[in-house]
Amino acid sequence: MIVICRNCGAVNNVKKGTKTTSVIDVKCRQCGTLTSLELGVTSRSVDMVKCPACGYKQPQTERCAKCGADMIFRPRDISVFEEFDEKKPKVLAQRYKVLMVTAVLLVLMVFLGILTAVFLMMKSSDAYKVAETFIVNNKDIRETVGDDMKFGFLPLGSVKVSGQDGVADFKIHVKGSKGSTDVDVFLRKQEGTWRIATATYTDRSGTRQRITPSAVNKK
Repeated sequence: MIVICRNCGAVNNVKKGTKTTSVIDVKCRQCGTLTSLELGVTSRSVDMVKCPACGYKQPQTERCAKCGADMIFRPRDISVFEEFDEKKPKVLAQRYKVLMVTAVLLVLMVFLGILTAVFLMMKSSDAYKVAETFIVNNKDIRETVGDDMKFGFLPLGSVKVSGQDGVADFKIHVKGSKGSTDVDVFLRKQEGTWRIATATYTDRSGTRQRITPSAVNKK
C-alpha cells in the first residue's frame, strides 16, 4: 500500500494491516509525520499542486519536497506601498517647485537678454553717437563732471525713424572726476541727418539747466 505524506509529499510504501486491525499509523520516512489511516474506508484523494519553482506535483505543503521552495502564497508587505503612496505627493510637489523655479529663471534670462540687446542696439545707433558727441563737446557739462567723462552702460530712451526723418530721446548718465549728472537729449532727423533739438542736465548745485537750440549750435 502506498501512502503519500500530507506534510512533505513523500511516497511511503506500507504493508497492509491484518483483518482485525481497523486503523494503522503510518510514519513518514522523510519528515517523520504520523498519519492515521482507517482501513476499509475510501479516503478523499489528495489534491496535488505543482511547485512554482521546479514543477514537481505533490500535496499542498508549506515547502516543496523536491527543491524546498515556498509552496504557500505569502502576501507582500503592503506597508511598503503605503509608504510610497505617502511620499509620492511630496516628491511631486518638490518636482513642481523645481520646474516652476526653472521656468521663472528661464523667462527672466530671456527678458534680460532681450532688454540688453535693445539697449545695445540703441547705443550703437547714429542718434546716440550724435548725442554722445554733443555731451563730450559741451562746455557746461564738462565743467560739471570734468573732462574725463564716462558714460553709463545702458542708456534710457527711444529711437523712431521713418525714411530720412525721425526723432530720438535719450537719458544718459555721465560721470567724471568732478561729479556726475544725467543728461536728457532730444534729437530730430531731417534729410538723413541727426541734430540736437534740446538738451538738459543737472549742474553741480542740483539745478536742472536747459541748453537751448541756439546754445547747442554755438557749442
